[in-house]
Amino acid sequence: MSTDTRTRILEATIELLGREGADGFTASRLAREVGVSKATLFHHFGALDEIPLAALDVFSQQMLEAAVPSTSSLDELLAALAETTFRLLEERRGFVKAYFVFFAKAMFDVRLKARLRTSLELIKAGFHQLFVECGLSPEQAARYSYLTLLLLDGAALHLQVVEDSTEIRQAWQGYRQLLQEVQP
Repeated sequence: MSTDTRTRILEATIELLGREGADGFTASRLAREVGVSKATLFHHFGALDEIPLAALDVFSQQMLEAAVPSTSSLDELLAALAETTFRLLEERRGFVKAYFVFFAKAMFDVRLKARLRTSLELIKAGFHQLFVECGLSPEQAARYSYLTLLLLDGAALHLQVVEDSTEIRQAWQGYRQLLQEVQP
């Protein structure tokens, strides 16, 4: 039960942050969301601010699991990355909102910032490997994997506030064409 309860707390943290934002994240709300007492929360975590740190680790793992399969075509890879992002936004909007809550909180929390940096490095490393498998040099892969992460983050952020994804999809198509021009 202990591991199950801890997992439920972390999943509920992601859901609550995605739905209510940082201001809506309280011990009372989280306990109610999970269906446990506040004492149970603090049995599993020493302090309330430790919970988002642990939830970020769960979140990062889920992001990595959503990664696209490797492909030998750069264009196919870029198409798959975009579709994964758009699908995540449609299926788990709160999950994506939680991602941006983690970013906002990290600006003021050194521990969260360090953990978020680690998560971003893992995602960049995964992208890097995928780009190398598509024929880019390690140097190009490093440059474009980070640029791709930045663009996907920007697209996901904009999709939180715009209703129509047409322009964002067109911009992504332009990025795909640009990378095709530089591919060896």
